[in-house]
Amino acid sequence: VAKKHPPRSPSPAPKKHAPRSSSPSPSSLSPGAKKHPPRSPSPSPVPKKHPPKKHPPKPKELTEEEKEAKRLRFETLRGEFLEYSNWRLLPGKTVHQDDVVKSFRAHYPDRYATEADLAKSEIEEVISDWYHRKIRLSVVEGVYEGFHLNPKFLFDGNVGAPIPAPMPEPAPAVQGNNEEPSSNNKQATDKGTPVKKHESVALKKKSKEEAEQGP
Repeated sequence: VAKKHPPRSPSPAPKKHAPRSSSPSPSSLSPGAKKHPPRSPSPSPVPKKHPPKKHPPKPKELTEEEKEAKRLRFETLRGEFLEYSNWRLLPGKTVHQDDVVKSFRAHYPDRYATEADLAKSEIEEVISDWYHRKIRLSVVEGVYEGFHLNPKFLFDGNVGAPIPAPMPEPAPAVQGNNEEPSSNNKQATDKGTPVKKHESVALKKKSKEEAEQGP
C-alpha cells in the first residue's frame, strides 16, 4: 500500500530588494571616503588638417612655331654630332657621358663652348638619340658601352679645349769639319740634289760648245 505524504506548504514569496541608486547616499559612505565629481563626456578627437599638396606647375604648351624651331634645332645638333662622332669617337670600350659632353664642346669651341651657348641636357639628349640608333648597348649610371674617345684628341678638365701635341726636340748638330761648302755644292744642297764637281764641269763645257756652234 502506497504511503500518503502530507501536502506541501506553499513556499514563501521572494524578498524584493530596493533598486540601487547610481550615486551612493551620504549616509552609506564611510566618513573617510573621497567624493569624486561626475566624469564629463570625453570630447571626440578632431581630425588633423593636412596642408594641401603642391603640384608642380604644368609645362607651358609650345606654339606651332616654337615646336618647329625646336625640331629644326634638334636636327641640326644630330647632324653636327654625327660629324663629331666620325672624328672623335672610336668603337669598343666604354666612356662616361660627361667626357663625351666635354669632347663635343671642344669640337665646336666657337658655338658650344659654354652652358649658355648650348645646355648640357640638349647634348645628352643628342648623345642618347645617336647611341640608340647606332650601337644599342647598355648604359649604366651614365657610362656608355661600345665606344670611347679618340685618344688623338685630348682635352683638359676645365672647358674641354684641345691640348696641342708636344713637338719633338731638334736633333743635335754633328760636330766635325766646320768648313763652309763651296758655291756649287751649296747651291746643289739648297735644291736638295747633290751635284758632283766633274759633272758640273762637263755641263759647262757642253753648254759652251752648243753656244759656239750656234743655230
